[in-house]
Amino acid sequence: MALLEVKNLSIYDTQTENSIIEKISFTVERNSSFGIVGESGSGKSMMVKGILGLMAPWMNVSGSVYFTGIDISEMKTKALRQVRANNISLIMQDAMSAFDPLDTIGKQMIETFSENLQVSKKEAKQLATSVLQRVGIKEAIHVLKKYPHQLSGGMLQRCMIAIAVALKPDMIIADEPTTALDAITQSDIIKMFQKLQTELGTTFIFISHDLAMIQQLTQEVMVMKNGKQVESGKTSDVLRRPQHTYTQYLVNTRLTMTKSFEKVLRKDTDHA
Repeated sequence: MALLEVKNLSIYDTQTENSIIEKISFTVERNSSFGIVGESGSGKSMMVKGILGLMAPWMNVSGSVYFTGIDISEMKTKALRQVRANNISLIMQDAMSAFDPLDTIGKQMIETFSENLQVSKKEAKQLATSVLQRVGIKEAIHVLKKYPHQLSGGMLQRCMIAIAVALKPDMIIADEPTTALDAITQSDIIKMFQKLQTELGTTFIFISHDLAMIQQLTQEVMVMKNGKQVESGKTSDVLRRPQHTYTQYLVNTRLTMTKSFEKVLRKDTDHA
């Protein structure tokens, strides 16, 4: 049985009378990594919000979402909130907006762990320190005392990942986890995800426009354009032999940018 099965998911905006997502279907197996690719505005993040029941009241969501064989799209709000708290963790795109600017990272992590894991504040603090170290933050004690604005985007991203790891969900959904990070930090985050995949055996969904990241982290991929699913399959097959013209465009654009970067790099080396 697949861990997650989405059938004919559609999202309709009743205010603008626009169709946002149209009949998306896919499955994600246990202990695997699934990628969702597309340019900004293709509907990737909106689709995930629809899956998790995080839509505005004027958004009409239809279709079915099965998690461990149970249709969570039919669940009441309270029950679905429990699924999100215990079984599916979401690492949001904007790390800064994920935290309350008025409280320290430590206070927010401790409150999250105390509430969701039913542990004491002392145990929650120990856990917070441990998971921060696990995601590569050496000065974990000092980071816990910091406010969000005192940390870099990369550090905040690691804090979000640490929280997701500590909750030990069945699935972690990472929405553009390397956006707005410099190239070195992006590489570190990708390596960290690879390490966590090996160590935890957690199922991951990575949402991104970055084909390089998707290629390194996923086994299966789905390509989206304008709210529609245009291609899907094994990541290696889709990216090496894209069938849809839009996927071909994404792959060719990436290759062109890579060649341009390498050309500039060679010029700089020659002049050095």
